[in-house]
Amino acid sequence: MAAVERVLRSGRFILGNEVKQFEEAWAKFCGTKFCAGVGNGMDAIELSLRALDIGPGDEVITTSMTAIATVLAIMHAGASLVLADVDPRMALLDFASVERCLGPGTKAVLLVHLYGQVREMERWMTFCKDAKIHLLEDCAQTHGAVWNGHHAGAFGTWGAFSFYPTNNLGAKAMPARSSQIPKRSRRGLKRCETAGQRDGTNTPKRA
Repeated sequence: MAAVERVLRSGRFILGNEVKQFEEAWAKFCGTKFCAGVGNGMDAIELSLRALDIGPGDEVITTSMTAIATVLAIMHAGASLVLADVDPRMALLDFASVERCLGPGTKAVLLVHLYGQVREMERWMTFCKDAKIHLLEDCAQTHGAVWNGHHAGAFGTWGAFSFYPTNNLGAKAMPARSSQIPKRSRRGLKRCETAGQRDGTNTPKRA
């Protein structure tokens, strides 16, 4: 209630010091240098893709075993969606399938950490580094999950979190290694306000 009272007294109902403090605290918790709070988890993914100049003509590999927001964010950014298969044991992206999906237009692999699971991150990091593509993380269900001492969202170029009640928690944020991601994403938020600026015409491809 003290936080609510501070917001009411400040008159800053959007952004403001409370959001800034949250961004700093969440970045520290995740082990990243930067974090930007945005409207929702889908915005976090879309704006981060746009900040990396991933859009029309580019491909992003991800999983079909995810919420619709993950794939919509890729399509709204204008990129082409490539759906890889999952490992039936864990319902996470299958490494061999992602290898088969890799092509000249691939710009990123978007991992979706489901059910609190973070797995084989060194393998994914090495793969993306060797392929010269971005490793991205959808962490909507892995708040606080750790792999070898590092938190989900701290392995790739950026991680996107959602605090929607049906996820593991109930604010949206994207911690990132580079300050340019949050900065460019905030600028991009204004450019994405109108639906006319979004291109959702791409057709998903499957491995």
